[in-house]
Amino acid sequence: MTPEPPDEEKPEEEEAPRVSSTGLPDPPEWEWKRPKAEKGRPPASSDMRSFRGMGVGMSIGFVMVMPVLLGVGIGTWLDRLAGGGNMYLLIGVLLGAVAGFTLMIRLVDRMNRDGE
Repeated sequence: MTPEPPDEEKPEEEEAPRVSSTGLPDPPEWEWKRPKAEKGRPPASSDMRSFRGMGVGMSIGFVMVMPVLLGVGIGTWLDRLAGGGNMYLLIGVLLGAVAGFTLMIRLVDRMNRDGE
């Protein structure tokens, strides 16, 4: 009897990608892992205040512009239905401006109460 040669380590052969009926290879299998939170200090309160200030500024701009634009749109539409003139447009702009100022005052008042 001849002795059997020792088992040599054979390199693992890569499997060819399986091909589905569409002719495209199957996607590789992978697992998504949530990244770990970085350890460090939380943002400074001054950073948070500046972001909050930017948000308030954008909100005030939105609150001032949107009611006026809505008043212009409705006023123009009513003027076309009425058959000319700009009376409803003027009324829409004035009502939109009043609504914008009212909403802005409410927003600033609420922000002042939250800041106390």
